[in-house]
Amino acid sequence: VLAVLALICLGVGLATPFMTMDKLGTLNTFSLVGGVLELFERGNVIIGAVLLVFSVIFPVLKLLISLLCASGPAFLSRRVRGVLVFLASWTAKYSMLDVMVLALLLLTIKALPGKFTVSLNYGLYCFAISLLISFVVSFFLSRDIHRVKEQLVPAPTPPVPPAS
Repeated sequence: VLAVLALICLGVGLATPFMTMDKLGTLNTFSLVGGVLELFERGNVIIGAVLLVFSVIFPVLKLLISLLCASGPAFLSRRVRGVLVFLASWTAKYSMLDVMVLALLLLTIKALPGKFTVSLNYGLYCFAISLLISFVVSFFLSRDIHRVKEQLVPAPTPPVPPAS
């Protein structure tokens, strides 16, 4: 349920107004996806690609993998589930990258020369809420993964006394 909620918040956060920049009375409002597309159009391919990967693709994939892992063993084979558990564990290690990229983006915009004013819009808040929920999902998923691993490891058998 939490992963679905995070995915909905992420979708809203990616598509709705993220920030409004005001330079001498000229307003430009961007969604996160719109801002990334704008970077590509203006030739800032490297920055656009980094933002696309770590702020759009990575969070979506992380939540989809979490949803698949939480779907239950009846839906997936043991092998596929093992691969997804590995991917979920791997993505959990890098879950702060999307926050770091977002912070760097905001710092970069705030540091632009000239008389800029940046207003944050509800898209940013939805994106941030999805990240927070995603952290909670990752916590519960990793806890459940460790429980499953403990159940798969057989308990040591006590030594059998020698027959006399």
